[in-house]
Amino acid sequence: MDYSNILNRIERPYIAVDKLVSLEPGKRARGLKTVSGSDIFFTGVPFDKKVLPEVILLEALVQTGLSAIISHDGYYNKEVRFSAVENAKFTGKAVPGDTILLDAEIYKLRLSTGVCKALAYIDENCICEAIIIYGIE
Repeated sequence: MDYSNILNRIERPYIAVDKLVSLEPGKRARGLKTVSGSDIFFTGVPFDKKVLPEVILLEALVQTGLSAIISHDGYYNKEVRFSAVENAKFTGKAVPGDTILLDAEIYKLRLSTGVCKALAYIDENCICEAIIIYGIE
């Protein structure tokens, strides 16, 4: 199934998710991010020093969770904004050539708040986990 229309609805200066691979509106989204040495944030960095910045990894997880919320019929016309990250843990690094599986599971979705548990994997190894909070208007 093609979920690109969901990614096109994300109003962010940089879309960090390359592709959504599964989506359960209001419940869960899974996406992929392939790290490329030519990404804009690597400009001027020597190839052997290129590591995906943690903030970009978090942004990809935020956008994955956002996709699960805005795809739900009850939140389609709502403005959903990133509010906070809690308990972020980074346990690995992503370098050019890596494909990251982004998994966001929504466990609280109310009129004004959404909360998800987000995990990022390279192969079977979890490289990041975080709780992401969204404000909904």
